[in-house]
Amino acid sequence: MTSTSETTVLSNNNSSHRDAQQQQQGIPPSSTGTTSAPRFKVFQETFMFMNQQPVNIQVIDMDNSQWVWISSAGANPLQQQQQDALQGGGATAGAGGSGGAGTGAFGDLAMAMPAFRAGQTPVSSTLLGNPIDETAAGIARRLASKFKRQFLVNLDIPASVDNAMVLAYSERKLVDMLRVIAETTAAGDV
Repeated sequence: MTSTSETTVLSNNNSSHRDAQQQQQGIPPSSTGTTSAPRFKVFQETFMFMNQQPVNIQVIDMDNSQWVWISSAGANPLQQQQQDALQGGGATAGAGGSGGAGTGAFGDLAMAMPAFRAGQTPVSSTLLGNPIDETAAGIARRLASKFKRQFLVNLDIPASVDNAMVLAYSERKLVDMLRVIAETTAAGDV
């Protein structure tokens, strides 16, 4: 298993300059004393499904939400198109989040918000991609229910014979990864 982890913290250095300008204009500084800077932490890992197919997962952790990108770089897309053409058929569109067909492109994008009341199902929607395919929206809905946060899920897994197995494996590894991120963030390690 190859794994990498990157953390990026973006900050706003203009707050002290803005406070100085406000003081010159006779405007009192903000009541909180400091402005909060937006923070984005990026985590990436690559897992090997059945020791042959890489599954790349990237999580961008924000203050109240997480953006998840799952990609499986299976066969070479050009070779896959040539094989499909020789067999007389085309690739099946929308079969299990095939928005970008495993090319590292921006595939199907879905968003889910956690439920406001106990017992309710989180709200989810496919924002970009095939609206009939609910794979990315289903993953986002399950994550929002489990972690009680907003999730954006970008899914780029090509249609294949073992597509359901790759999706299940990817979601399981993603949940494990999100648990570790939540634990390290709560402990202040990141």
